[in-house]
Amino acid sequence: GLVYCKSRKRTKEVSELLQLHGLSADYYNAGLPQEVRNRKQEEWLKDKTVTMACTNAFGMGIDKPEVRLVVHIDVPDCIENYYQEAGRAGRDGKKSYATLLYQNRDLEQLLALPETRYPPIEEIRRVYQSLMNYLQLPIHSGKEQYFDFDLVAFVARFKHDLLTVTAVLKTLEQEGHISFNEQVFLPSKVLFLARKQLVYEFEEAHPELEPLIKSLLRSYEGIFEVERTINEGMLAKMNRTDVIRIKQQLHELHSYRIIHYQPQKDSPQLYFHENRVAAEHLTINLENHLARKKECQLRVEAFHAYLTNATQCRSQLIAAYFGDNEVKECGICDNCLQKKKKLLGNENFNLLKEEILKKLQLSPLRFTELQALHETVHKEQLWQVIDFLQSEQIIQVNDQGAIELIP
Repeated sequence: GLVYCKSRKRTKEVSELLQLHGLSADYYNAGLPQEVRNRKQEEWLKDKTVTMACTNAFGMGIDKPEVRLVVHIDVPDCIENYYQEAGRAGRDGKKSYATLLYQNRDLEQLLALPETRYPPIEEIRRVYQSLMNYLQLPIHSGKEQYFDFDLVAFVARFKHDLLTVTAVLKTLEQEGHISFNEQVFLPSKVLFLARKQLVYEFEEAHPELEPLIKSLLRSYEGIFEVERTINEGMLAKMNRTDVIRIKQQLHELHSYRIIHYQPQKDSPQLYFHENRVAAEHLTINLENHLARKKECQLRVEAFHAYLTNATQCRSQLIAAYFGDNEVKECGICDNCLQKKKKLLGNENFNLLKEEILKKLQLSPLRFTELQALHETVHKEQLWQVIDFLQSEQIIQVNDQGAIELIP
């Protein structure tokens, strides 16, 4: 099973709660190191972990057909996301469940999402100024550069709301100012800054660094003209030393201004497409900004209508949202089951249910045999109760075609 959560912190909390109840559970989010994410994903795929509490960073590109249960413990942002994530259940065609849990405050937060996700220009500029202060980036600089960026530390330091900061980063991305990547790997790079003659003189003065310099020059063609991706491990083998020593020497050459050395990065990065500008001169296309906000509002309202609809078939609601109005009632969603129950009447439904269960406790029966025992009950009403019991996994049809209680 999968339990989708909105925050990284919540994935860990839900995982621990499930473990307390004796379930095999783990958690997954984009904040974990890559090797940890790979291990957790592999353990889930191999059924070493039965249930994964995760953000929507998990499951993309994974085709595990035997997922029996998908739970949304937090309300997604829109029908598109919910449909995609819930659709990971039962891809093998066997019975599976998609359950969405919410409280009234979750619906209030959903309706407030457009305002949170598309803040006013003044707020965008205020957060932008804080970002530049955090990075200590002067005006007219930063173009085509990467910067380490700890989102949690930034929010704590400048006392901004996390959702607002996330929204501002998204807006700045959409406007082409920056890119923010939480899952990034940038390999180590080197560019020689000193002229060749100066490098030769430096080698004579620092013989302990000469082998590394020679290795760089022999292994990476054009390293005087273009920044080259390097492999510290390979350089260590060439020089019969360890990677730590090679990195120390690279930093030393960097400090002497012989090379520019950029170590490998695998922490979240902010990339600037353009130079930093003064906050008051930051340009945002207001028309596009408001149009995106309106689209978000329409998606939110559609999902709110889906969540609060207590009568219409869920499959029909989703199909209609995507433009298909020809889908028949599924007969198995919560609204369809309630409709069937109401058609028979709660009291009569429960009476018939108890009678059927008593009969099945004695022996399995075919539908025609159950029908013969309840001649006064309409065939469709009998099917209503049987469908309900089957959906609740109380009964099943055995290999002989008879209806029996599930042990």
